[in-house]
Amino acid sequence: MPTCLERGLKKALAKGDTERPVSEWLKRNPLVLAHALAGDGLPRYMVAEFPFGTDFRADFVALAPFSGGCDVFFVELEPPEAHLFTRNGSIARRFNQAVSQIDSWRSFVEKERGSVLRELTKYTRKRDLLHKTDKHEPTDNCGYRLYDLIAAMRWSYHVVIGRRNKLTVEEQERKAAFWQHHCIDVMTYDRLLEAAQRLDTVGQRIAPAS
Repeated sequence: MPTCLERGLKKALAKGDTERPVSEWLKRNPLVLAHALAGDGLPRYMVAEFPFGTDFRADFVALAPFSGGCDVFFVELEPPEAHLFTRNGSIARRFNQAVSQIDSWRSFVEKERGSVLRELTKYTRKRDLLHKTDKHEPTDNCGYRLYDLIAAMRWSYHVVIGRRNKLTVEEQERKAAFWQHHCIDVMTYDRLLEAAQRLDTVGQRIAPAS
């Protein structure tokens, strides 16, 4: 039987054909997204709807500090019911738009790294979802600020779209290949459900300590 977080996320996924209900649910349960993104380390900070430049807004940005730097995860949500590919094998419209948008984000970040990090620092201090009462400036494990030149930033870009059971084996392979060929991690909402299940199992309902 689905437990608390898993049940709540399933309800959000069932509400309509847009990503908005899931986005609002993740704002209340950011640790689920943190665990879905976790690679070498669990994200310690997370903000929603981060605006950067004059034209861009990331649905979520998560930060996972390490010694001497920080992993920066930019996340774009697309509808749970969206298709990744068409019947003739082409990239579907919503998925193609998400990939194009991330390409634009990446180009902007590469050109405006310093300004993006300073704006992200300000935004995180005001709107950190994982530490709602702790508004200190985000730092890495050595105490370096995001915009300190000595700090190494490892940027990654993620699209959450569709459901796993709607993909054929070939389409699963094509989805996975976006990391190798485009440096974009494409995940279905099933990865979020699996993260919710793990958190329910261990009863880990609080944010990680900073």
